[in-house]
Amino acid sequence: MSRLKLAVVLFIFGLAADATAQRPTPGPEPEGTQSPSSFVGTLVVRVRDHRGVMLPRQALIHLYSDFTTVNITEPTRGGGEATFRNLPVGNYRVEVTALGYEKADEEVSIYPSSAPNYAFVGLRPESIQNTENQAPPTAPPVLAPKARKELEAGLEALKTGHLEIAQKHLERALKLAPGNPDVNYLVGVLYLKLNEEVKAKRHLEKAVQLQPDHYQALAALGILLLHERDYPAVIRTLEQALVLNPQSWDGHNAIARAYWAEGQYEKSGAHARRALELGEPRAPDLRILLALTLAKLGEREKAASELELFLQRYPDHRAAGNAQRFLAQVRERLDAAVPAVPADLVQTPTPAAAMPALAFPNWAPPDVDTAVPPVATDPPCSLPAVLASAGRQTKALVENLQRFTALEQIEYARLADDGTFKFTEEQKVSYLVFIQEIRPGMLSVEEMREGGKPPTFSPMRTNGLAGMALVFHPYYAGDFEMRCEGLGQWQGQPAWQVYFRQREDRPARIHRIRSDRGSFSFDSKLKGRAWIAANSSNVVRLEADSIEPYPSIELERHYLVIEYQPVQFSKRKLRLWLPSHAELYLHLRGRRYRHRHDFSDYKLFSVDVSEKIQPPQ
Repeated sequence: MSRLKLAVVLFIFGLAADATAQRPTPGPEPEGTQSPSSFVGTLVVRVRDHRGVMLPRQALIHLYSDFTTVNITEPTRGGGEATFRNLPVGNYRVEVTALGYEKADEEVSIYPSSAPNYAFVGLRPESIQNTENQAPPTAPPVLAPKARKELEAGLEALKTGHLEIAQKHLERALKLAPGNPDVNYLVGVLYLKLNEEVKAKRHLEKAVQLQPDHYQALAALGILLLHERDYPAVIRTLEQALVLNPQSWDGHNAIARAYWAEGQYEKSGAHARRALELGEPRAPDLRILLALTLAKLGEREKAASELELFLQRYPDHRAAGNAQRFLAQVRERLDAAVPAVPADLVQTPTPAAAMPALAFPNWAPPDVDTAVPPVATDPPCSLPAVLASAGRQTKALVENLQRFTALEQIEYARLADDGTFKFTEEQKVSYLVFIQEIRPGMLSVEEMREGGKPPTFSPMRTNGLAGMALVFHPYYAGDFEMRCEGLGQWQGQPAWQVYFRQREDRPARIHRIRSDRGSFSFDSKLKGRAWIAANSSNVVRLEADSIEPYPSIELERHYLVIEYQPVQFSKRKLRLWLPSHAELYLHLRGRRYRHRHDFSDYKLFSVDVSEKIQPPQ
């Protein structure tokens, strides 16, 4: 096959010159949305600390807006929530204060819906210093190819339980790279599985010393310390791990047990509740631990309810008998004392249990169907409400953002099989985008790059990055099957995690692959995952994967990830979420490529000064 120059073009149809283009028909409105005559909504504000744990005290929530007379202050109640009903639709400010915590300020939007609108606010303790101006964590040293090969072979052997093979490869990797934190972490995990805890502890501590923000090493070390009953050290270690990863089930599970052992029942209960939200089936006895903390705090009715729920869900659990007897004691006792706790009700996890997996970067991220990021299922996700609010934000983006420019830094790279670079080429270009509705129900997205040229060694180039978020536009959302996986997070902010996949009974209208010379052009079916900010309903991250390979052009893998950040256009008083970073991964004709795009200095055509991307608040 002759080498053809290809262009990956991601765009919304609307160009009359394309003979195969079809006029898009607006998709159906998501179920559950209300007619425009419903002009009020409900807002539930949920307050947690920076790790996702419920506060041990009440917080005050001040809700106000500039367009209405709403000005309300309410305390949080059960579950760390406050509910505001019959609010006029529009944008609001939420200020949250609590003793011992820094003040938080969030912007939220209220939409008319039968389901409540949620706002999620995280508070940072006053004792934790603001790290915004500090240097970002340093990356671990790059492994030489031979050491990396031994490390990955050891990892695969660990996953399959072949410990002798794993030890052989990991000892070789340690000899080649004794100062690499990943190597020391995996050697530590190996020794945990071999029940050699002294050696395991030495290597885990060294991994943390080499890289203080190594979450996996911190979490594994915390579980090992829990097994040693060094509870203060467990708390110190896992508090640090949970700052790095507030969604860690392992961290919340272990630290809840350490706080219980130290008699800090409020904190133990808060972490136990959070671990249950993240993954109850992994440790059902956490609900018993939560009941114990409630009983210790004098909330005996709540303790009884938790025990009843445990017995209802897990009647055959090894601790069910003792839980039943403990429940009877809780109900019978009239004084504030807590009955004696049966010895086997609260178990300490063994250090050889499953550790947080260390995911070594392959040449490309995993398929969206094989790696589902963890989510919380409380509060439940209302897909119609999430899609309706995301659709409104996307429509507003199209209405406000007709034309803009940005400075684009592009890095083209050809990769080896292990993900290391073989060739790279960089360009700086002026990036221009035109988004418009050329007729009712038809959008057009055009991109131009001035000052650039096709890469010399990569057979593809990327267009259409600005249009990918339009997957959630009402015109196109109906082309996809969607499901809300739950409440996740992106860069520390709560975000609804939504999976999408091209419907078989609808034409693919978002993504097209074609050659520069026009020798072929065909539509590509996509599947992917998006993170939609829970407070603002803006798309903050989107991953898209081709559903199937394309043998006719020898394209085996095509994966795109785009991140969005807010851009403030001061003269127009607009704050829009635009692409800030994108990466395209290709496996084409037996070779692997990565295209990286970074955007800065955004300008609307009517704006004369540079507008900078700012971090999300």
